[in-house]
Amino acid sequence: MASATTEGHAVHIDAFVRQERLPSYTRRDYLSSDWQNALWQARIREVSCGPAVRPAADRCDPYTHRLEDTARGSPSSVVPSPLAPAAPSEICSRWRDKIVEWKYQIVDRFDLDRGLVAVSSFYLDRYLSMHYVDEELFQLAAMTSIYLAIKVHSTKKISIEAIASTGNGYITDAHIQAMELDLLQGLDWNLHPPTAVGFIENIFPILAAELGSSSSGPDGTGAGLCPSLGGDTSGVLEFAKFLSELSVCAYPFVNARPSSVAIAALGYGFDYFALPPECKSTLQQILIRHDLDMKTDEVKECKKLLRRIYKLAMPNDCRGSWESMGSY
Repeated sequence: MASATTEGHAVHIDAFVRQERLPSYTRRDYLSSDWQNALWQARIREVSCGPAVRPAADRCDPYTHRLEDTARGSPSSVVPSPLAPAAPSEICSRWRDKIVEWKYQIVDRFDLDRGLVAVSSFYLDRYLSMHYVDEELFQLAAMTSIYLAIKVHSTKKISIEAIASTGNGYITDAHIQAMELDLLQGLDWNLHPPTAVGFIENIFPILAAELGSSSSGPDGTGAGLCPSLGGDTSGVLEFAKFLSELSVCAYPFVNARPSSVAIAALGYGFDYFALPPECKSTLQQILIRHDLDMKTDEVKECKKLLRRIYKLAMPNDCRGSWESMGSY
């Protein structure tokens, strides 16, 4: 019989599954040249309509970097730029990689939950899929997204001035406040995205309970996964969460469902720690109850990519080599 704790985790998984299948919680391949060119053309058409399409007072124009304040009558800008945008600015995955690394530095610096980076990266990806940006605006949107994620999801709050101070003087708290409104409107106030780490943290305790774990871990996460089955189980949860963090850094995962990344990370963890087949079969039974499947093509592709980025992150760890890993 399921406990109240595992029932709670099951409810969360079902909610995540529903969310990730909604258009408002999906992401696009916005770095493709076709997508970027379409955003640029849309901005050109908007500019050609004249000042009637300009944002209202006290809103950040996401294309000219301006913060209009009619009360003062003097706009300020992050970086001066012409009204009409230049040709597509070659926004690339390397920008995103660096920004995600910076976000992890921020949450570690302020001792915050690293899961906030996944949430803020969803905010940023959704915004960038809808707006033409250049490098300076990219930085502003990134800073605002981590500030918003902390504001909404963290019990420990960080001041907007503290976030602005990381911008090397180019971005002020006023810019972040203005961009926050644009970000909220662009997200249509959908601020609770499902994440791979969220799936992992809710699937793992159920898995531990069903495998008859003698210890669910001090935090109730099932960190002592079924020692009676043999194998090194103590690090599976943390290993899978680490893989989910690596996935946030890698742009190719933008199009993948968070559940697929989570399932792939758990499967890779089972392989890495040489857990017996019972673990995978029990996981598959749990997934089926939640309309998920560890044998989908997307999960398999995610697992392959996780192996690749893990080897890049940990090149001296022969244990995680391609040859030593199993398959679904």
